[in-house]
Amino acid sequence: MIAAYLKYLLRSGNEHAIHSPFLFDLYTQVIAAKKDANPDYAALKKLRKELLASDEQINILDLGAGSRINKSNLRKIGTIAKNAEKPEKFGKLFNRLVQRFQPETMLELGTSLGLTTLYLSKAKPDARIMTFEGCPSTADIAQQNFKKTAC
Repeated sequence: MIAAYLKYLLRSGNEHAIHSPFLFDLYTQVIAAKKDANPDYAALKKLRKELLASDEQINILDLGAGSRINKSNLRKIGTIAKNAEKPEKFGKLFNRLVQRFQPETMLELGTSLGLTTLYLSKAKPDARIMTFEGCPSTADIAQQNFKKTAC
């Protein structure tokens, strides 16, 4: 395994190995961007912490393949936030992608608690965002989160 990794390191390039100007700019300015100066990130991080700390339980209507982590339909919001929400780094990436491409309309399937939707909406507040959540209890929590963050 170590030999395979060393071989990978020797063969892999850095961002300068990307020949397309479009992809080079996308990678350096959006994907690999290190700036975290966006003031919206702090509010969303606070909301994520609140959700992770929540012991409130809700009844889940699971319309998918089910959870590999929790077989019960009664789940804590903190558990949902931990297992179903996208990690913070992906929320920030989605935010930067929306800022870069400035879409007028966005579609999200599976709102869950609404954190990813908030990252999208903060990047372009005047965009039309359609987001769907099949579980009424989870959708209610997402709606509360949207109101909390003035979305």
